[in-house]
Amino acid sequence: MDNDLQKTDNITSEGNDSSPSQDKGNGKGNGHDLSAGGNGATAPFDETPPAPAESAPRHKDIFEKCMNFNEAKQVQDLGLYPYFRPIESALGTQVVVGGRRKIMVGSNNYLGLAQDERIIEASTVALRKFGAGCTGSRFLSGTISLHEQLEDELAKFLKREAVLLFSTGFFANIGALQTLLDDGDFILCDRENHASIVDGCRMSKAKTVPYAH
Repeated sequence: MDNDLQKTDNITSEGNDSSPSQDKGNGKGNGHDLSAGGNGATAPFDETPPAPAESAPRHKDIFEKCMNFNEAKQVQDLGLYPYFRPIESALGTQVVVGGRRKIMVGSNNYLGLAQDERIIEASTVALRKFGAGCTGSRFLSGTISLHEQLEDELAKFLKREAVLLFSTGFFANIGALQTLLDDGDFILCDRENHASIVDGCRMSKAKTVPYAH
């Protein structure tokens, strides 16, 4: 009992060289170095009064930047804005935009299946049976028999064990990269890669090493 009290007294006594909380002569203690110049002398407290607190910045409306953005409007006024041009009708490689028939060279409809009569007919049958949407994610309530049928047929065609379909290429890249990559993995990523690949790399746990295209 007396020994425990003596230990407690050694720890709490100020200036006691036997205190385990301070290493004599080198200013090292229990993680708090209060010495000046490492000679064991205690540095005086800073008595400089704290600087007055700055006034809090005014609260900004997060939509203010949207209201002030006008670069797109300036380009539109010049007739050079290429985005969000509505297509009024489409037939094969030709579309009607602004009442004028034009050749479409920016579409992802490489095989022309969007206007294939067989696809349109099959889509109509599916709409009658399943409705206009899956009403849920694939993971929970949105998987229908057509999904699994298509995945099975694609797996056989590609001679693979299985196929998993994503609704867009963007989702495919994000989902695959997050799943395959983990801590300790490295990604050599072309700086000119599509945004979906870049986002997939960022959202994964791997370290991304970009390189020039």
